[in-house]
Amino acid sequence: MKGCLNKSMKNSRFNNIVQRDDNLLIFNSKSKRFVKIPKNIFEKEDKNSKIQDKLIDAGIMMQENVDETMDLSFEYYQYIYDSTLRLTILASEECNFRCSYCYEKFERGNISSEVCEDLIIWLRKNIKNYTAVEISWFGGEPLLGIKQIEYLSTAFREICSQAKRPYHANITTNAYLLSDRMLGILLKNKIKSFTITLDGIEATHDKYRILQNGRGTFERILNNLRNIRDNCKVRDISINIRCNLTKDTLEVVEDYSKLMHNEFYEDRRFSFFFRPAGDWGGERVKEIGSKLIKSLDLFYEGIIKASEKYPMNFSIYGALLMDGRCNSSKKNYYVIGSSGLVYKCTVLFERPENRIGVLTKDGKMLINQEKHTKWIFGNEESWMKSCDNCPFTYSCFDRTCPAKGWILTERGRCGYEKSAMTSILYLLDNQDYFEEVGIQK
Repeated sequence: MKGCLNKSMKNSRFNNIVQRDDNLLIFNSKSKRFVKIPKNIFEKEDKNSKIQDKLIDAGIMMQENVDETMDLSFEYYQYIYDSTLRLTILASEECNFRCSYCYEKFERGNISSEVCEDLIIWLRKNIKNYTAVEISWFGGEPLLGIKQIEYLSTAFREICSQAKRPYHANITTNAYLLSDRMLGILLKNKIKSFTITLDGIEATHDKYRILQNGRGTFERILNNLRNIRDNCKVRDISINIRCNLTKDTLEVVEDYSKLMHNEFYEDRRFSFFFRPAGDWGGERVKEIGSKLIKSLDLFYEGIIKASEKYPMNFSIYGALLMDGRCNSSKKNYYVIGSSGLVYKCTVLFERPENRIGVLTKDGKMLINQEKHTKWIFGNEESWMKSCDNCPFTYSCFDRTCPAKGWILTERGRCGYEKSAMTSILYLLDNQDYFEEVGIQK
């Protein structure tokens, strides 16, 4: 959609525009700005100078002679060669849950002491090659390996401190073990970002996310989250709550939204996002195949209606729109298995293409460069030939899943966010996320 502009001005080609009632919701993938403006004002040829200046500042408009694509390749390679070291560490490949859609086999337990030492030696030797370190704790269930997390975190923080490198950490956990004591250990070790899953209300969550013994987990997780809300005084933490929707959970999405609104809406540390439960591999998911949702339109319709009645903090969707790329396409990103194997993806563990190397006892990381290069550059020609005509390019570069077109032969969609742009912008609009331009109060 293009408005009628002054002859010397033009719309950005990276505007993602959705109309809602009489307004336009605009996300610009290059400037990372979100603007809401009346459609009739945006399409005016003789815009008010103040409005035009605001649109120029937001990257929505610019001078006719500006070439927006000059730095496309620069941005692409800057992303790939980002000098931050990012490690996803499988603190434990065992899990206390047996979720219906989980793809993992749980054949290995906690990360071994030998691998911990090898990793510490490797980081100490190589820290000079990086400008910052970001650790993501993953599993299985990483909190089963809390002693290893504490031990490695202490060593990593000391190495980064001595080398004067910033250190950040996050964790993906089912939160069943997230007690006061456990939270204290994590916060002490600078782990301040949490991704936690609640699959709807108690009845649906406990159908899909159960303990090994088959018992439900919802009540305990919810109480752990309430404890953070009520008793954790640390304000700079983020609790990102993911809901994997099936046909069952979609039916109760309004009840779920009401519960989460009542419990957490006033605490902005808690944010929410939805994903369709999918077939990510393994045998267990075959038992719920009829419950999986195929249509993203159906998926979001109920969520939008529920959020209008019971607002939730969806700011994480804004972050996902600004950068929808997968870390596995970065040169300096590695997944460290509990046995010392080195991967690029946290899903395709059984695929040989994903096993790119191993840690050795003398503190070396032996990498198969042919495999590694394929992860980084596998789809390079694709975006250069077609993606630069897409308004979402700066947020994607065809890197939402580097395995597609190589390990996974289907090309498929360009990630959830682009495919559901209209719905996501509606959700963000429901929480007043946009900068408003020309809108009368």
